[in-house]
Amino acid sequence: MSQFSDKICTPFAQIDVQKLRANIKKFADFFSKQKVALRPHIKTHKCPEIARLQLQAGAVGITAATLAETAGMLESGIEDIFIAYPIVGQANLEKLAEILTRSEKIIVAFDSIFHLEQLTRIPLAKFPLQLRLEINSGQNRCGITPELNQLKPIMEFLQNHSRLFSLEGVFTHAGHVYRCSNLEQIQAVAESEQAAVIKAAKILRQNGFACKTISTGSTPTASFTRNPEVTECRPGNYVFFDAMQAANGTAKTEECALTVFSTVIADYSDRLIIDAGSKALGLDKGAHGRSFLNSFGLIKSYPHLCVAALSEEHGIINYQSGEKVPAPGEIVEIIPNHSCAAANLFSHYHLFQGNGLSGAWPLVGRR
Repeated sequence: MSQFSDKICTPFAQIDVQKLRANIKKFADFFSKQKVALRPHIKTHKCPEIARLQLQAGAVGITAATLAETAGMLESGIEDIFIAYPIVGQANLEKLAEILTRSEKIIVAFDSIFHLEQLTRIPLAKFPLQLRLEINSGQNRCGITPELNQLKPIMEFLQNHSRLFSLEGVFTHAGHVYRCSNLEQIQAVAESEQAAVIKAAKILRQNGFACKTISTGSTPTASFTRNPEVTECRPGNYVFFDAMQAANGTAKTEECALTVFSTVIADYSDRLIIDAGSKALGLDKGAHGRSFLNSFGLIKSYPHLCVAALSEEHGIINYQSGEKVPAPGEIVEIIPNHSCAAANLFSHYHLFQGNGLSGAWPLVGRR
């Protein structure tokens, strides 16, 4: 723990910059060796300074989940952005139209004729709009299956509206990988993830579409991106990692770069109370319906203790008589279960470099 952390009101989010840079370099080096473009998802950190570190390390651009994230990155001078989310509704379409006037390097996601019809409603400053088609590789969220009968109506619509739209590529997100409990299961998901988008791209190419980009994306499956037909990967969580990544074997706890600092505010005979609740740590115990963690965060220096429950501003740590516990007033450092969700709860990160804190970085596009 930083010797200067007691100078800041808790709870607060801190980045270990050395670990952050190491994580960025590790993934950049891997994808450079694989000759796969890296377009990291910034929804994890929502921080222009971190995005710039990723670009400096070799990323070809960034991926965003929301129009707010996209606008925030544009305001920071980052223009090559894939919006990996379908844009629906008049207010969102108007915001997208404004964004498109500010950058010629915007790519937009879709997976249906409905989405395409929505996009025809915006006044495009430049034609055609670059699009990526989302493929369902098993998560069963957004995306279509890579079958000709699913793709045919979309291909016909795009051919009839070639002045408006250009199909830049296909993408998928194997979010169901977070149901896996070991690396063997993760590898199997990664292979099916890659196979799904490759199959879709082949059908599209056979029907006259260049489909330049074949893109996969998740931190657990990223290290299994070895099929030479995949051209791009979009991991996000790898910059920070978290307790979920440690639990499924993707990372080690010592690689986790984001932590939340909290003060012990009360001590009872069987429990401690800390000032980090659900508004600091989030309520995740797993992802996509699978709860495989028994705590709401890993307490560094006290790994035997469990953050058993959260209310909005309070965390409850249960303990047994005789166990080593922090004293009232002590500051504890917690690795959040899900760093993407926890980061979004803070307006800025405090930076730990060397022997102490040195500055802060703001987040953009929070909601």
